[in-house]
Amino acid sequence: MSTFVLIPGAGGTAWYWHRIIPLLQRAGHEAIAVDLPGDDPTAGLPEYTRLVAGAIGDRDDVVLVAQSLGGFTAPLVAAKVPLRSVVLVNAMIPVPGETPGAWWDNTGWLAARTAAAVRAAAGADDRFFPAAFQRELAASRLGADTGVLPGGHLIALSRPAELTDYLITGRIG
Repeated sequence: MSTFVLIPGAGGTAWYWHRIIPLLQRAGHEAIAVDLPGDDPTAGLPEYTRLVAGAIGDRDDVVLVAQSLGGFTAPLVAAKVPLRSVVLVNAMIPVPGETPGAWWDNTGWLAARTAAAVRAAAGADDRFFPAAFQRELAASRLGADTGVLPGGHLIALSRPAELTDYLITGRIG
């Protein structure tokens, strides 16, 4: 079975994954949610990378899952340790050398979020990063077409079963 290493977004709390971990474990997988020092202004991406790589250790068959700001840590970890795959969950997708601070303006996030809010209220699927914006970003920066699960930016909390099923099977629906 696989080891799922789960990187949280801004704030860095492993608690974000608390509904996913038991579902992965029940399916026979190992699940490790990494606490990052999001409240430490002196800690940054090098520290986050070290902590995630340390949590992986010498495990193999690792699926690295990164949510939101965790999208900046994932490629740095992937450059240091062997991984089976990387799954980005409503993640910020950087280009090489891009900082988290520059990402917002570089991607046009605010205009996309505002336009999505004007079009319709999303209710339970409210997206800090609108789905169309995320798909376009993934296509332009990764050359990948992505699927969209319902559940919004905090899908691990709002739709843990659906997200877990996707993590295990790689299929939507």
